[in-house]
Amino acid sequence: MVLSMTPEIWLRLNAAKLGSPFEGMFIKQVLAHLPGVDFAHLQAQAPFQDIDGRQRYCDFSYEVPGHFKLAIEIDGFDKRGTGTGMTHEDFVDWQRRHAALVSQGWDVLRIANRDVRDHPQRCLQYLTLIMKQSQLGQLNRADQGSLGELQRSLQGAQAAQESAKAKGESLEGALLEAHKHVETLNNETRTLKTSVWAFAFVLVAALGIFTFKDVLLNREQTTTLMPRAYSSAGGDSCANPISWEEAGQHVGQRKALMGPVVQFTTRESVSGSPTFITLGVAYPDPARFTLVIWGNDRSKFQSILSHGNDLLSRKVCAVGVIGEYRGQPQIILSEPDQVAF
Repeated sequence: MVLSMTPEIWLRLNAAKLGSPFEGMFIKQVLAHLPGVDFAHLQAQAPFQDIDGRQRYCDFSYEVPGHFKLAIEIDGFDKRGTGTGMTHEDFVDWQRRHAALVSQGWDVLRIANRDVRDHPQRCLQYLTLIMKQSQLGQLNRADQGSLGELQRSLQGAQAAQESAKAKGESLEGALLEAHKHVETLNNETRTLKTSVWAFAFVLVAALGIFTFKDVLLNREQTTTLMPRAYSSAGGDSCANPISWEEAGQHVGQRKALMGPVVQFTTRESVSGSPTFITLGVAYPDPARFTLVIWGNDRSKFQSILSHGNDLLSRKVCAVGVIGEYRGQPQIILSEPDQVAF
């Protein structure tokens, strides 16, 4: 079991490994203020080898096995103290170092010394966004597992349906043979007529059961589609929003977007406790659009979220930068004025 560790304890244990004052400054001014970080997962001067077998060391590595691998480099402009910046050889070595980390499955974040010293909030924002994307990845893997269970259940049901159909065909053959037997019995003496009538009654009952099962096996399913009718132009404000269907065409742009609410879910058990408001079509339809509210922002939206499932089918307009996660467009809401019903 991994125990939580404070930044103060971590610094006392790892001070000798830090290569520059900027690395200690990064721990105190940036990483110590990152919500949810556990310093037990942080390693200074983490060793790795490049494809030439050369031993190298990364300034910091933060790894949660099976979920998250982040390499952090605190870079200076002048590696040799000449005042001229990188040489050509320095640049090639810098690129090879970066490529080795990425090829071994690490996400790499490079931060300039000057940003650590003068703009710690900018550095913190980079890390916060990376951590949130990791949390979404964990949630997606959990959802994929649930979807896999559902698919296996459906396959089992289909196999059972095929078995029932085969048994039905066998029963139909048996009924035909029984009918021939009844024809023979009708030619027998009056003494056997009572038995014939009883047997005919059993056949009629069995035929009724078979017919009822056949109706169940051939029941049609109906899919209901949500109506889609919004403006295809504009998006400057909620007075002229684009449709949720057009979100994928505007990734990276700030837009006002409108659509009907079809799902409303809060995942308390997932890191970050996100709330998802799905527009247009429900999960797992790949055409869906999602509004994300992280747990630490949820109190700002209490007046909206208190309506719960009453939000379903209502039209909502959201304003923000359209992002994309695993091919699905989304807007992360952090302030109430980004959304209107």
